[in-house]
Amino acid sequence: MLSSDKISDMDNIADDSKHSRYYRIEMWFADNFAKQITEDDLASEISISKRHLSRVFADIYGMSFRDKLIEVRLHRAAQLLEQTEKNIDEISTAVGYRSFAGFHRAFVRYFDCTPYEYRKHSN
Repeated sequence: MLSSDKISDMDNIADDSKHSRYYRIEMWFADNFAKQITEDDLASEISISKRHLSRVFADIYGMSFRDKLIEVRLHRAAQLLEQTEKNIDEISTAVGYRSFAGFHRAFVRYFDCTPYEYRKHSN
């Protein structure tokens, strides 16, 4: 039978592993969000299956890989809108969108305003 100390140690190891995985995922997104990346790319990078990665995302973020990627890209776009004078089309490309229309649609869905309106209200 496992003692409560052993169980506590196992929980700490699991927590450390979860935090380490979270950190690795966050760093990977920071380095790669603007590229055309897939869930397979990240799974390969952190040496787990795509199916397991889906469970990790649900556990850590409560969302899918795709939703996390959109969130990261749009938050970076919002920073660029606030901190630079780059035109919105340049920003959409800089954060990994292939088309301005796709970027615009995602931005409006996420922030409930257009990128132009966001920039105007943030200044």
